[in-house]
Amino acid sequence: MNILSVDTSSKVGSLAIVTEEGSKSCSWSRDESGSFKGSHSEVITIKYQELLSEAKIQPQEFSHIAVSIGPGSFTGLRVAINFAKTLAYSYQLPLITLNSLYVMALQVLPHKDSKPLLVMNNAFKNMVFISRFVAKPTSNSNDLYAWQEDTAPEAVAVNDLKISEPHDCIGDGLNIYKQHFTTETLGQITECPINSAELALGLGEYSRKSLNTLQTMGWKSLRPLYIKQSSAEENLKKS
Repeated sequence: MNILSVDTSSKVGSLAIVTEEGSKSCSWSRDESGSFKGSHSEVITIKYQELLSEAKIQPQEFSHIAVSIGPGSFTGLRVAINFAKTLAYSYQLPLITLNSLYVMALQVLPHKDSKPLLVMNNAFKNMVFISRFVAKPTSNSNDLYAWQEDTAPEAVAVNDLKISEPHDCIGDGLNIYKQHFTTETLGQITECPINSAELALGLGEYSRKSLNTLQTMGWKSLRPLYIKQSSAEENLKKS
């Protein structure tokens, strides 16, 4: 199985190719401090061609495409969705989808004594996209653990966020809105660093490992996971 995975749900975009022989990945940033100052749409095709060359693989050799569908940046999500749709249509490939907060959770290795994990990303305008995960033993072994989604992704106003038990936390929402959280809430959160440049790689490796249990879809069914209206939609409602 050769899987191409893509994530452009945040300022950092990434692609990965995962095969039985190993994996190759690349990333870029649309932040001005990154190596590319253009948008995801300006960069993704260039990086894709470079990755194909490095991995010495042709598009028709892929068996699946895995894509992170949100929540996240409206513009970024559309880039990944359109990119995956185009390739899936062109080469008749099935698609694997995961929500972006779960993809981020894959960057943290769960174990028996893991605290619940909060994934908290900036949703702008004093809001965060948030989801909670708990570590559960896998069906194959009580010694191996995986993250299980305990609460589905939602958009929450930071002033309404109350946390009363210890959690580990990943995502940019904590640092961006730290001043809005109560002292009690901050005392219950331990920040865990992750590498956003490896989100596509984690998605691809998870997809390959879990392929027998994951549902797939065709290109026509692929949709982004929007749980908050875009700024344009909000402005339209106000007008």
